[in-house]
Amino acid sequence: MLYIKHIFLSILFLIFFAARSQTMPAIKSYTNSIDTDNVKVFTQKPDSTNVDFFKKAVEKKRVSKDSLKNISNATKHFKDSLASTKKKFSGYKKFALGGSISNQFDYGAIPYYMADNAFPASLYRSNGSVNMRFGKIPIIADYFYSNPTYISGLNNYFTIRFDVNEFEKMRDKEYLDKTKDLKTKIDSMSLQNQKLKQQLALLESKKLNNFPGSIPKSDLNVAVPNFPSDSINLKNDSLKVQPYLNSVDSLKNIYAGLDTSTKKINELKNKIENTQKVIDLLKQKIAVIENPKPGVSPGKLFPQSKTLNFLEGVKKFEIGMCYPSYSTFMINQMAIKGLNFKYELKNAFINASAGKTVVNYSIQATNNAILNQIQNLTSVFDWTKNPNEKKIAAVKFGIGKENKNYIGIGGLFGTGTTGQNTSDIKNNFVIEVDGRYVYKFLNFEAAIAKSFLTDKNASPLNSELAGNSQNTNWDKSLQTKLFGVLPKIKTKFSFTYRIVEPFFKSFGVGFMRSDIQRYDTKLEQPFGSKFKVGFNYRRDEDNLKGLFSYKTVLQNYTYYAKVKLFKKRMDITLNYTDIFQRINNLAVNDSKLIKSNIKTGIISYSPRLKRFQSTNTFICNIYQLNDGVQTNQLENYSFSSFNQYRKWQLNSLNAFIHNTIKDSLNFSNAINNTIEGGYTFSESFRMLIGAKHAYELNDKISEFGYSATLNLKLHKLINIELKAEKLVIGDFINTLNYSGIKQFPYYGYIKLTSVF
Repeated sequence: MLYIKHIFLSILFLIFFAARSQTMPAIKSYTNSIDTDNVKVFTQKPDSTNVDFFKKAVEKKRVSKDSLKNISNATKHFKDSLASTKKKFSGYKKFALGGSISNQFDYGAIPYYMADNAFPASLYRSNGSVNMRFGKIPIIADYFYSNPTYISGLNNYFTIRFDVNEFEKMRDKEYLDKTKDLKTKIDSMSLQNQKLKQQLALLESKKLNNFPGSIPKSDLNVAVPNFPSDSINLKNDSLKVQPYLNSVDSLKNIYAGLDTSTKKINELKNKIENTQKVIDLLKQKIAVIENPKPGVSPGKLFPQSKTLNFLEGVKKFEIGMCYPSYSTFMINQMAIKGLNFKYELKNAFINASAGKTVVNYSIQATNNAILNQIQNLTSVFDWTKNPNEKKIAAVKFGIGKENKNYIGIGGLFGTGTTGQNTSDIKNNFVIEVDGRYVYKFLNFEAAIAKSFLTDKNASPLNSELAGNSQNTNWDKSLQTKLFGVLPKIKTKFSFTYRIVEPFFKSFGVGFMRSDIQRYDTKLEQPFGSKFKVGFNYRRDEDNLKGLFSYKTVLQNYTYYAKVKLFKKRMDITLNYTDIFQRINNLAVNDSKLIKSNIKTGIISYSPRLKRFQSTNTFICNIYQLNDGVQTNQLENYSFSSFNQYRKWQLNSLNAFIHNTIKDSLNFSNAINNTIEGGYTFSESFRMLIGAKHAYELNDKISEFGYSATLNLKLHKLINIELKAEKLVIGDFINTLNYSGIKQFPYYGYIKLTSVF
């Protein structure tokens, strides 16, 4: 008996376990069978759709009444907890921070660094970029600092600006999220409207069947949906079919029922119409978001704070080092330390700037002016600090859109000196009117300006000394431009005309030549997606009013071609420029023509392999420059190759320089070769070692050098880079002192970078 008892208990246990194993897959299968529409019901507000779903679920015994009650209580608890969370964090503003900061210490013969030719020299510099977000307001802060400040190319600065691109991304994402909610609401309302139309069709069908007359019911061609009669919730029994009219009372009852059904029909029609209007309005909102049109802001369709409504119009807000460029002659690409602001309305805009000007660079003549300037232009400019800052303030108002049709007017006021060799403070006034008109593929731009510069000691207009001074009259400038793309043949074209009178002066425009008349033409014709050719022509003429003894006409003819080969893995660019300079001596009626040319070729090849990455570039520059006495030639051939295979890296730099004259580094022909090899040991350690050799052909000087670079990642937020190298001929620009470099031909730095 005990044995039978054990068997019986075992069988019961197996039956219980089998039943449990069968129940779990069934529950899982039922859960998977619930489609997304059913799931939405538990997360949406109760409406007729939800009620119908619950009723059907109960009728089909898929969900019991008790479980339905439990689901309702759980949903209510979830909503209550969500509401309490919203109340708890309603006043909380999200803050996000990210960016990078680097600190670097240089020592030795520092490239591009001018320290009174003191070797070795030391330099500390720090720069960084930090992204911050206060709620929905993104901000970028950039800075650069060096000690001392006269490092090549940069002045100490900081810039804090409103990140327009990030703000628009956040706004667009928020609007897209709203479109999802709107589409869900449209689906729900469309389903509701469909049910109302079905009820309306059924009601109209019953009304026709109860109307007294001789038309048989079988002849009424009305599609009557198969719905239960009680779904309309009509309480009037007179709507039932009555084929015979036996008395006046029965007739009154029929018409009374018809009046009741007519009211119900009108109510349904009004409800359907109003619901459709809401659906159409929601669809219009979605269209504005998904296909934005000029002048229509999605922000006005949704309720939001006044701050966000204002920020939608801000297109630029900068404090610190700014580069305003919204005008041709008033303020254009002049670096200022101050404020720059742009705001757009529906059909208007405003630009405003204020601060002190900064001269970024200047090309200084040395012993061999032409050669040095060309080398600096093709490598690095000789940057200097501006000791004569100018205070300026500019504002421009416009009607329309700057990237389409608009007309604007602006003014500038400035005060300061006109050059480094004078201490006289002068006031500068500029007024400008400009605009743009777009017609199909044609774009027309025009700008006209007048300037006034106070000068207590104005020189006579017929004197050459007037070039160092200014008169007190209003001087004019004009520029017009016609450009576009021909639709069928895709030819890009541009025609520009500019004239600037001799004494036009604007403190807000850098590097603009006055006393000049210019014609500029550009054409570019593509042939498919892999080949295009182009042509540029420019003519400059100075001494417009004959104030000086010499008149110069400079003409440039440039031809170029661009080719893409091997599935766009190879790019070839060829450029040829002819320069004709005619100098007329008005005093003796003499004329001289000087011819020069520049030839440039660039070939870049980047093969695409699975684990091998390679970028190879060949550059050829040949300058034939005539100074009126002799023709000098500068040739530069260079090849660079950067290759990486898995964790291995191999780089090669080769160059040949040939000059017919010696530059300030006292060499004219040299061959430079550098090879570097590296390996990435881990994510925290990388090493790169290189060897260099330079050979000067004329003096037969041979120099060897080396370099080493280490990258150490000490922490996920801290990275250290160490570099040391021995310099050779060709590693430095021609403004450095070669004798000083030979005394200490070494350079190194340590750089600490933090990314967060």
